[in-house]
Amino acid sequence: MELPPSGEAPVVELWYFEVGAAEVAAATAFLVGEELEQLRRFRSREAAARFAVRRGRARQVVAERLGVAPGEVVITRQCSHCGDPTHGKPRVAGANLAYSASASSRGVVVAVADEADVGVDVEAADRRAEMQVIRMVCTEREQQALSRVADEAARSRQFLRYWCRKEAVLKLVGVGLPGEPRLVECTDVRDDEFSPVSGIAGSKTLWLRDVELDPAVIAAVAATTPAPVEVRRRGDAFRKSGGRRRGRVSAR
Repeated sequence: MELPPSGEAPVVELWYFEVGAAEVAAATAFLVGEELEQLRRFRSREAAARFAVRRGRARQVVAERLGVAPGEVVITRQCSHCGDPTHGKPRVAGANLAYSASASSRGVVVAVADEADVGVDVEAADRRAEMQVIRMVCTEREQQALSRVADEAARSRQFLRYWCRKEAVLKLVGVGLPGEPRLVECTDVRDDEFSPVSGIAGSKTLWLRDVELDPAVIAAVAATTPAPVEVRRRGDAFRKSGGRRRGRVSAR
């Protein structure tokens, strides 16, 4: 079965889930096969919780958008640079629906979009920035901006905004932070609309914005088009087949 595109303008949906015992149990129910094996191999309970919510809720969100069971969604992770099937940008096999997911100790974000590619990142807002890391990640302009922030907590929070923005862009491109974060200049980014970002080799102009989800986290989303962003949380109704469902999926 294939579902034709609706012809509507692209929309970026952001789903936010807190990381807690009840959420971990609920999300784990959507994991399948190798994901369950990976979950069992974690030695850290915190890392296992983040993995379960990120993978489980991503599978659920994608399945609901496509109108299929979570177990029918096939996710591929082939690297477009080296061909390795395990560490590339996740994609939904047989669908024109793009998604990205990120987890922190406080929350998980899943971004989905039709007819546009996406990348998302979320970090716990109480993390502290070390100067060595700032030099490795930030451009000269960003470092200068951070040096003008006297309060350490405020400086760390601003650095985390830079970090999230860079990670969102690099995840959109499909390389993550190893893809040289200093190439991404992101000082002039807003939380109410997308701003253009350039400088990534081989990429056209990309679009980036901050997203306010919860005081406990900092998040950013990047996309290949400045589409409207809709933020949803657990408890909101998922879109059904009569709504904005526009992906294509082959029945398996």
